[in-house]
Amino acid sequence: MLKELRLQYQTNNLFEKKLAQDTDMRGALDFTEPKHLLGKLEHELQAFSADRGNSCAAINALRDAYHLREWIWHDRLEHDATLQLAIIGTTASEEDWNCWVGRGFPDFRIIRELCNGSKHFEPGSILRHAPRGPGQQGTVFRQPSFRF
Repeated sequence: MLKELRLQYQTNNLFEKKLAQDTDMRGALDFTEPKHLLGKLEHELQAFSADRGNSCAAINALRDAYHLREWIWHDRLEHDATLQLAIIGTTASEEDWNCWVGRGFPDFRIIRELCNGSKHFEPGSILRHAPRGPGQQGTVFRQPSFRF
């Protein structure tokens, strides 16, 4: 039995190494740059707009919207100081980019909370979003935030 497990491990290891050598692992399937993820986000938003009860489309849209920030940084900005300067106003780190996104899009925090809340289930937990201005109400989300 132990000999069979070792052989299986070695075979899997060799397969994974060969796959990594033969395959461009930067993106999954046809999603290799930010515009592809943006297109997927648009698709999920259309699906959710057509059916507000479509929890799968809602969760997919939230995850795509949240992770698009990372895709843009790693694919476009990380190694292009000129583009960083044009967009952010300075050469920057990924942390600076994340702060810039947060300042420019204050509701991005909600997207982050809902995205993470859809992945990390905690029964009975509550997500709260503080009001952004006088006279506005905050939002309360209970997990699970979406129904299936």
